Amino acid sequence: MTAENNEIQTSLQERQRVAEAEKAYKQLRLRNMLNIVFMLLAIVAMIGIGLGMMQEETSNWGYVVGIIAVLVKFAEAMLRMPASLNQPRKSRFDRSRRRS
Repeated sequence: MTAENNEIQTSLQERQRVAEAEKAYKQLRLRNMLNIVFMLLAIVAMIGIGLGMMQEETSNWGYVVGIIAVLVKFAEAMLRMPASLNQPRKSRFDRSRRRS
């Protein structure tokens, strides 16, 4: 009876590990996509601000795109926060992990 319970428990644990790995992979892909969107928006914002400085009339669309880029980066950072909270913090004074 215990061997059967151990097999069931091992199977359930393996399924849970696979599900967690898939979730982490999907979240990483989402974060990467948000970072790509942020970089593209930041480039467009810098070009818009630069073009706005060359013209006599100032246009604010470059600043608006820049603010949107920052909001996208905030969203990506919020997705990263729970992962950093689950990992134990490593002390920089821990000499057992350092190599001489």
